[in-house]
Amino acid sequence: MLFCINHKSCLNIDKLIYLSKCADLVNNVTMTLEKTNKLLAVQALMGSSYNRNGVKLILTKVQREHEQTTVDRLIAALELKGIFDFTAGIRFKNLKSL
Repeated sequence: MLFCINHKSCLNIDKLIYLSKCADLVNNVTMTLEKTNKLLAVQALMGSSYNRNGVKLILTKVQREHEQTTVDRLIAALELKGIFDFTAGIRFKNLKSL
């Protein structure tokens, strides 16, 4: 844990670096389902709100490159409903950063 410059709050820099690397992978690489499973499993294991946003970005990419049924299968297989409250049929169409 590292403290920010003004010491009023602190950030887990390692987590931010990890999320940044995940975003780079998602943006620059065609998502295979194997890579997707690995990324989502790590995000689900951590389970924070930062990870929820990471999962949204990953599932948006999957939705574009594959189809909604693939997203639904991933949500069910990784039990994302219980962790992030994502349900089958959820659409991620407003995320334009990918």
